[in-house]
Amino acid sequence: MEEVRVSVQGERDNIANTVIVPKRRLESLDGLRGLTIILMITANYQMEEPFPQIEHAEWDGFTIADAIFPTFVFVMGMAIPLALGSIPINTGLWLRVVKRSVLLWAIGGFLNGFPFTDRDLTSTYRYVGVLQRLGLCYFVLSVVFLLSRKYREAGGIYLRYVFPISSLLIWFLVTYFVNVPGCGRGLLTPKCSAQGYIDTLVWGMDHNYQSAGYDPEGILSTATSLVTCWLGVMLGINLRKTRHLLCDMTSLFRKVAQLLLAGLTLMFLAYVMNTFVPIIKNLWTPTFVLVSGGVSLCLLGLLMYLIDILNLLSSSVKPIRFVLRSLLKVGANPLLIYALSELIVGGLNAIPVELDGEPIAPLPLFYTYVLSSWLPLNLSSLVFSQLFIWLIFVPLAWFLDHKGWYLKA
Repeated sequence: MEEVRVSVQGERDNIANTVIVPKRRLESLDGLRGLTIILMITANYQMEEPFPQIEHAEWDGFTIADAIFPTFVFVMGMAIPLALGSIPINTGLWLRVVKRSVLLWAIGGFLNGFPFTDRDLTSTYRYVGVLQRLGLCYFVLSVVFLLSRKYREAGGIYLRYVFPISSLLIWFLVTYFVNVPGCGRGLLTPKCSAQGYIDTLVWGMDHNYQSAGYDPEGILSTATSLVTCWLGVMLGINLRKTRHLLCDMTSLFRKVAQLLLAGLTLMFLAYVMNTFVPIIKNLWTPTFVLVSGGVSLCLLGLLMYLIDILNLLSSSVKPIRFVLRSLLKVGANPLLIYALSELIVGGLNAIPVELDGEPIAPLPLFYTYVLSSWLPLNLSSLVFSQLFIWLIFVPLAWFLDHKGWYLKA
C-alpha cells in the first residue's frame, strides 16, 4: 500500500508541494475501524480487576472504554455514503442493505446465546446487543441516505436537519415526559430512567443486560445512537465530495485540522451541557453523542495524520509499521474478528477444568496462575487482554487478509 509521490515542477520537495495519488480505499477509515475493534476486545476481555482507564464509567462520566462502541457506530455511518454513494439505486441495492442489516442482527442474536449452556437461557435471553444496534443503525441510515439521493433536495433537507432533530426530540420527550411508576419524570438514574422503564415493560427485567433495570442497547437510546451514526454519514458525505481535493499535503493538513477542531468543539459542547444532561453511555444521552462524536473525529484526524501525511505504514521503524498495518488488517475484517473473539472466549469459558476439585475455565486458570500471581491485578488484566489480541486475533487478521477471506457487513 505504497503512495506515489510527485514533486511539483519548479519547486523544492517541501511538504506543501507534495502531490499524492489518491488511494482506492480510505485507509484511515480501516485504521479507525481496526483500532476500535482492538479496544473493544481489550475492554471486553479484561479479568476481575480491569485496568482503570479502560473500564466503563459506573454510570455517568466518560472513559476510553465508553468511546469504543459509539466510535464503531460512527465509523459504520461514515462508510455508508462511501460504499453506497455511487451505486445505482435499484432493487438489488435495497436487498443488499436489508441483507447486511439482517446478517448483523442474526450474528448478534446468535452470540447472545452462545455457547448455549445456560439452562435458563429462554427466560434470560437478551434480545438486543451491540451487533443488533449496529444492524438497526446501518439499516435506518442507509435507507435515509439512499432516499436523500433519490429525492435530492427534499431528501437532503430531511437527512441534514429533520432526521437528527426528530431523533433527539423523541429522546427528550420520552425521557422527560414519560411518568415512571414510583419515580416520576425526567430522572436519569439506573432504577428510574424512562429507558429502563420501557425496556422492562417491553421484554421484562430478566431479558435486560445482566438483568438490570435497563438495557444499554435498549429501545429509547436507539434514537440517539442513530444520531451518532448520522454524524458519521455526514462526514462520509463530506469526504466523498472532497476526496479529489485531498491531493496534496496542504489539503490533507487542512482536513486534519478541520476534524480536530470539530471534534474538540463537540467535546466542549458536551462539557457545557453536562450540567443539564449528564454524559451517560448506558442511556446514550445527547451529551454522550456529542463527546463520543468528538472523540471519533479526533481519532480519525490523528490516524489521517499518521497514515496519510506521515506515511507511517512505510515507516523504517518496524514496530510502528507493524502496529499500523495490523490496525488496517483488523479494520478490513471487523465483523469477523469481533464475532470470532466472542466465539473463542465463550467456547473456552464453557470448557470445565478441574483444579483442587473445583471447576475452572482455561482463561481464568491462565490468568490466575500465569499473570496475576506476580503482576498487580490491574496490570495483569490489561496484559491478559493484550496477549489475547496480539497473539491470537492480530495474526488471525493477517491470515484472513492474506487468504482474502472477509465477512462483509
